[in-house]
This record gives sequence, structure tokens and C-alpha cells, in this order.
Amino acid sequence: MRRDPKSSTVRTVAADKEVQRGRLAKARQHAKGQDHQDSVALLASVDRQASNHLALLLGMKTRAGYGHDPVNEASLVRAERAARALVEKASL
Repeated sequence: MRRDPKSSTVRTVAADKEVQRGRLAKARQHAKGQDHQDSVALLASVDRQASNHLALLLGMKTRAGYGHDPVNEASLVRAERAARALVEKASL
């Protein structure tokens, strides 16, 4: 009996999404306090890549809000990628 690679891939992706849902459910806790790093650390406990995206965005927010230099094009591209990745993970 031959296995359909497409079907196996679909099942693997579905299983991976279930694992991600379980890990990210833990992140639905709320960081307490005013320090954004608490949120980054809490997210890192379940998803290091997502926490890196959040840290990038929070750092850029601080520089854009309080810095004197405008945000450059490359930083905007990185921010958009990070934001899209976080939204995608939140949509699982």
C-alpha cells in the first residue's frame, strides 16, 4: 500500500498546529507589571521565535516613540515581518 505524501503532509501540518495551540494556550496568561520584558519572557516560555518578534517590535516602538531619528525602510520591513508572524501564530 502506497502512502500519499500530500495526505501525510496535511496530517503533519494539522498535528503541528495542535501542538502550537497547546503551547500558545499557556501564553494566554497575563504578564503583570509595567515592564514589557515580562511579556517577552512569558511568551519565550512557550515560543522563543514569537518572543523574539515581540521584542523586536517593542524595541522599535520605543525608538520610534522616543528617538530623534526616523525609522528606516529596513526596520519597517523587519517590523512588518515580525508583526505578520505574530498574527499568524495567534491565528492558529
